[in-house]
Formats: sequence, structure tokens, C-alpha cells
Amino acid sequence: MHAYSILPALTIGLTTSALAGPLLTVAASVTGFATQTNLSNGLPTDDPGRYNYVGGLTAGPSRSWFIDWDLVGDDTGALPGATFITNGFTITNAGATSRTFDIVVAFDSPVTASAGANQLSCFANLSGTLTSDRGGTASLTSAAPSLWQGQINGVTKVSLNPVVPTTTSTTFFGPASNTWTGLIPNGPNVQTVGYRMQFTLSGYSTVQFSGLWSGTVVPAPGALAILAAATGLGMSGRRRSNA
Repeated sequence: MHAYSILPALTIGLTTSALAGPLLTVAASVTGFATQTNLSNGLPTDDPGRYNYVGGLTAGPSRSWFIDWDLVGDDTGALPGATFITNGFTITNAGATSRTFDIVVAFDSPVTASAGANQLSCFANLSGTLTSDRGGTASLTSAAPSLWQGQINGVTKVSLNPVVPTTTSTTFFGPASNTWTGLIPNGPNVQTVGYRMQFTLSGYSTVQFSGLWSGTVVPAPGALAILAAATGLGMSGRRRSNA
């Protein structure tokens, strides 16, 4: 059962509150259908700064495809300069013919770079399962430029293209991973972390994705020097006290 409203070609805006998380935008374009967009603010979890997002989109009255997600987004992470968004999507093609999906995720997670810092260190991980829903052969093929692209401030910086075998039952694929470190695109601060998935899914098939996309601001060289000096002084002080 898919517990969400059927809202083709419609943007959904949820009222924010003091407990609402950063805005999550999911836009989906599917062969033969107008683009749909879902906006949500998430619910807080037991971890400060971390929010849960559950939602979905479908093909309207025809219900020939479903896109469901259950994600966790963190706008602080373990460090103030870090953020991540998980990749918990389930996509079902309930029709007989193959369909091409283009899904874009943007998590509004402002991360401020410290003075002089302008680089971001990113990590991407993706795995999943492909299932044939009616005993046929299920296939998942990547669209150009890759099946999954990690984005910072709307700019692609990491691409993942795992090999996915065809299957007549349920087949696990991945994990695929990649890293990137460089100047914050459209910086100097991180405004959104997100990703784009582009693929063709065979008829009567379901694919589930898992993994995450994270970014951590690289401290400015000056900050590293100060930290090293402070560490050295601390060690020196301890040596003197132990003398």
C-alpha cells in the first residue's frame, strides 16, 4: 500500500514548524508523464540535527509506477561542517513496458565553511536490489551520464554506475562507491546536498536503492596550522608536567 495522495504534476508544500527539518525536494520525470515534485520538511529523530523523510509519488489514476522514499538527512553531522542525505528509494514499474526514470533529490542543508575554507570532501555509496514482480526478467540499465550522480549546490561531483545483472527473482547489486575533494561549487558555503538517478526499469520490476551521500568541509590551512600548534603546545605542557 502506498500511503500518499495521488498528485500528478503538482508541487506539495508542507507547513514548517520549530521541529521541522530542512526542506527536501524530490522531482521525478517518468516516460510519458509530466514532472512531479514533492516538498517536505521531515521529522526530528533522536539524534540532534537529524531528520527522517518519508514520501512518494505515483502515476496518478493509472498507478502504473510508484516512487517511494524513506530517507535520513543530517544538517550538522558529527561535526558542524558536515552533512549527509541517505539514499533509501524504492521504484516500481507496475506496467508491462519499460520506463525511463529521472529523479532529482535536493536536501537544503546549509553548512558554513570556516574563514578561508573553500573545499569539500565528499563520499558516495550505492547498493540495491532488483526484483522481477511477475516471474519475468527484470533489468535496470543506466541512462547517460550515469545511474547515480552526487550533487553539491546542484552541481554533479561524483558519479556511480554499478553493474546490475538481469534477474528472474531478486538480485543484489553493489556496493559502488566514489569520493571527491575540491572547491565548493557555487560556494563558498554548502546550501544543498543531493543526487540524481537516471535509469530505465523493465516492466513489472522493482528496484530498491540504499547508501548515502555526504560532504565535510575541509578546514582552512590556517586553521590546521593553529590546531597543530595548539596540539604541540598541549603535548609539550604534558611532557614538562611529567618531567
